Amino acid sequence: METKMKMEKFGYNKAWKAKMLMECSYPVIFLLGVLAIGLFIVWPSGGVAEFKWWMPLLVIGLIIWAIIEIGKYRKALAFLVELSEETIRVGDKRASWADISKVESRRAFGDVPAIILHTNSGTSLNIPAATESLPYIKGFIDNRTKST
Repeated sequence: METKMKMEKFGYNKAWKAKMLMECSYPVIFLLGVLAIGLFIVWPSGGVAEFKWWMPLLVIGLIIWAIIEIGKYRKALAFLVELSEETIRVGDKRASWADISKVESRRAFGDVPAIILHTNSGTSLNIPAATESLPYIKGFIDNRTKST
């Protein structure tokens, strides 16, 4: 009988995901505000009130800002740290425990790396500070790398 390898998965914590979602809402709220000004003030005024020349540029900028923030939020939702007895995967990078040459831990906040794993091949795996169960992950890493 084949035993199934236990894989633990961790993403960003809920507070960080909520912050990222709020950052997505800012440009959308501003766009809705511009739309409301247009619908309730500019267009009903019959030409008395009008948008300035820079308003289309502002709208384009807000749309670009919204796209960037939504992209960041989607990346945050897709981010995973996977731990197993043989390997660790951070985002799209994977390394075996035997391949890890150095572990750096530092104080950090948000998506700044709190744990950096350096491999023999020169790759770095960065685990952000906003990862859920970070103390557990750090202990798991310390147990696997101290024995090698």
